[in-house]
Amino acid sequence: MDENLTSARVVFVLPDNTVVMTKGDSDTIKFFGGKRDGNETMIHNAVREVLNESSLDLDPSRFIRVADQRDEKSNAAWFVVRITEDEFDEIVPGEDVRKIYRESIESVQNKLTHDPWKRH
Repeated sequence: MDENLTSARVVFVLPDNTVVMTKGDSDTIKFFGGKRDGNETMIHNAVREVLNESSLDLDPSRFIRVADQRDEKSNAAWFVVRITEDEFDEIVPGEDVRKIYRESIESVQNKLTHDPWKRH
């Protein structure tokens, strides 16, 4: 259940099936998202973090929850959102985001060092 989840992660997918990613202070793979505030729902956590980190104000109905990650690294709900090229062009990185870039799904899969996808 959601009470054990502490954060949300959001993967943007573009029409050409590339994935939008971010970089902060380190060069590790990073997606949009962050810690949950108080008793907010996971979907509202995801929507708020996307707004803070990308300036995109997206309708919650666009967020598809695909997995929950529960391991030593994270307790996160994972969401996928399809965005348009125009929306990608409108992204303004938040203060914690140094860079926004796109990468093929295959390339991202090859870089992941563990399997965060645990179906719920």
